[in-house]
Amino acid sequence: MQKLTVLSPRYTFSHEAGLIAMRMLEPVYGKMGLRFVPENITVLRDVSYRKASGVVAYNNSKAGLVRQVINDYWLQQNHGAPLFVTGEIFLPVRLHLHARRIIKSVQEIDLLVSHKHAFPQVEKTLKELKLRIRHMEVTSTAEAARLVAHDDAFRKAAAIASADAGHAYGLQTLCEDMQDDPNNKTFFHVLGSEAAPPTNDDKTALIFSLAKRRDAANTAHLVCDLVTTDENDPPFVRLISHGEAPMCAFYCEFGGHRDDESGRRIFNNLRKEGTIVAHLGSFPRPKAA
Repeated sequence: MQKLTVLSPRYTFSHEAGLIAMRMLEPVYGKMGLRFVPENITVLRDVSYRKASGVVAYNNSKAGLVRQVINDYWLQQNHGAPLFVTGEIFLPVRLHLHARRIIKSVQEIDLLVSHKHAFPQVEKTLKELKLRIRHMEVTSTAEAARLVAHDDAFRKAAAIASADAGHAYGLQTLCEDMQDDPNNKTFFHVLGSEAAPPTNDDKTALIFSLAKRRDAANTAHLVCDLVTTDENDPPFVRLISHGEAPMCAFYCEFGGHRDDESGRRIFNNLRKEGTIVAHLGSFPRPKAA
C-alpha cells in the first residue's frame, strides 16, 4: 500500500490536508494509508528515499512562509534527493477556543496554549476578549487540545485549535472562528519523487539566489520582473535568506510549467542573473478544498 506521510499528530490542519491529498492521489496509486511523523524533514525524506507521497504546510496568508520547510527543501535537493512538488492544497483556517467543561467563561482561563503560528492569527480577537494572559507554544494545535483535555496542569487553560481537535478530545468551545482574517488560509505542498507533467494550467516553485543590490527592495523587484509571465497573474516572491554576502535567496512561484515555452524562458532569464538553487517542482494550480 502506498503511504502518504504527514506531520503528526492527528486532528491538525496537516491531517485534514493529508486526507484531501489521499483523495487526489488514490485514483493514481490505489488505496493509500497515512503515516504520521514528528518532523517536516522526515516527510521530505520519506518522499525522497521511501518513494512515499507527502504533504507539508509551507505558507499561511497571515503568518507567512514556514521557513524551516523551505530550508529543508533546499537541504534535500542539495543532497541530490528526488523530491518534487506535484500539487498544492489550500485550506481556510478556522481557529476556536476550547477548554474543559468546568470552565464557565473565558475570564476563568489562566493560560492559552497553541502552536506558535496560531497566536499571530488571533491577536485582534484575543484583545476583544480581554484575554491578556500567558501564552504557551506547543508543537501543534492538536497537542494543545490534548494537553488541556488530559493534563491536570492545564485544567484552567484553553487551547486555540481546530473544531476537529476540540471535538476529538471532548472539550467545549468557548469562542468560534477566532481568526482575525476571515480569508485566512494555509497552503500545503503535495510531494512526490517524480516530477508532474504539464497540464496547461500550472505553477512552478523554486529557490533562486541573486547577487545583492544596494536596495533590498529593488533586488526583490528585479526577481519579480524575472518570473512574471502575465501582468494579470503576479508571481509570489519572498526573501528567505540573506545568506553570505553578497548573495541572497528567494522563494518564488510563478504561473506556468518548467517545460512550457514561458517556463523555459524564465529559467534562462534567471540563470543569466543568478543561480537556481532548487527547482521544487511544476504542478497543477490548486482547486478550492
